[in-house]
Amino acid sequence: MPRASDPQAVLAVDVGGSHVKILASGETEPRRLPSGPTLSPHEMVAGVIDAAQGWAWDVAAVGVPAVVMGGRVVSDPVHLGAGWVGFIQAGFAKPTKVVDDAAMQAVGTFGHPKKVMLHRLARQTHQLSHVVLDKKLL
Repeated sequence: MPRASDPQAVLAVDVGGSHVKILASGETEPRRLPSGPTLSPHEMVAGVIDAAQGWAWDVAAVGVPAVVMGGRVVSDPVHLGAGWVGFIQAGFAKPTKVVDDAAMQAVGTFGHPKKVMLHRLARQTHQLSHVVLDKKLL
């Protein structure tokens, strides 16, 4: 059993209007799959699981182009299919955090692995807070 201080391998998922991009800790080449106006969250999860074959990961961090509060999508993305509102991350079968894509990009801009960073991001009608410790999304 891993100790609490052991780093977890993270699968980062960036859901965009034309592609879903993924990259796991320790990997150097991201993988992509198509998205678009009919992509449902269930299709996205299935596509990501398939695209991540051969990669080891313990947790997932998913950025979506929508308003996210409390780890739940509260409005369907404009350029994706329906069904995102209230989407629960159980499909990944591993601990998963869902954030809006702006939060995901902000966290990604801080590369120092040994700092604790608190990010408070305001975006129109909501505010989100995330803590990143040793490149783990907590």
